[in-house]
Amino acid sequence: ILLFLFTLERYISTGRRFFLLLSAAFTCFACLTRYMGTAAVLAAGLVLLVSKRKWKRKVSDLVLYGAVSLVPLGLWFLRNYMVFSTLTGVREPSQMTAASNIELSLKTLASWLLPFPGVPEVYAGMLLCAAFILSAIFLIKDIKNNTGAVLMILFSVLYTACLVASASVSAFDPIGTRLLSPAYVPVILLLFFLVDRIYTKLSSKGGIKVLAYAGAVLAGVWVIYMSANFFRTVDYMAVSGAGGYSDGSWVDSGLTEYAAKLPEDCTIYSNYP
Repeated sequence: ILLFLFTLERYISTGRRFFLLLSAAFTCFACLTRYMGTAAVLAAGLVLLVSKRKWKRKVSDLVLYGAVSLVPLGLWFLRNYMVFSTLTGVREPSQMTAASNIELSLKTLASWLLPFPGVPEVYAGMLLCAAFILSAIFLIKDIKNNTGAVLMILFSVLYTACLVASASVSAFDPIGTRLLSPAYVPVILLLFFLVDRIYTKLSSKGGIKVLAYAGAVLAGVWVIYMSANFFRTVDYMAVSGAGGYSDGSWVDSGLTEYAAKLPEDCTIYSNYP
């Protein structure tokens, strides 16, 4: 996803078809890794439509991008249908409502950015969404010269919307950092983009310059605080494991120790959970 964002922005700024093909290839890999990668195709298509090019070039770009990024996925769907009579497999219906999934998404988004515990995460997430809407409105005034930021907004919104819609139809893990992680870097970069634009606006007005500097100091404190949290988390995982079957409580459990001593060809009966 990061390579897709970088190379597509390079194509928009330079016009070199090489970067368009490269971006389409990275999008293809994203789609073949997870079906949710199709959000990247939607975002790319919208950005190519608003780019500063003639319509004939726009149409040819869209056709080329769609062919490279989606044909392999289409072949995979065909293979699935021939083998299993279904395009993407069968899942149980979701027990989560769309409202619940939106709430989980907002909480996850807020958990990435909130430096202080105890703040209602849903409301904080709503405020962050409002900030992105404001930045989008700000960008619309000069959309063709800010395609990188526009691309990041489109991808973040479309990916999250696709994830919420999918989680509301099919049953899989609750929405959290793991599932929302492709949007993490675009969201952080957009936040810094917005702060930079506000800082530039305020610092150009002498009387409000103090507020701009105060905002810059607060942003620096936030970066230090969040970085410290990150290193604490990495340190904990290095000692205790990164979770799941690599967690220390599982690796060092009596059950794992007992199972390791059993012969490979035996049958195990157990009431152990």
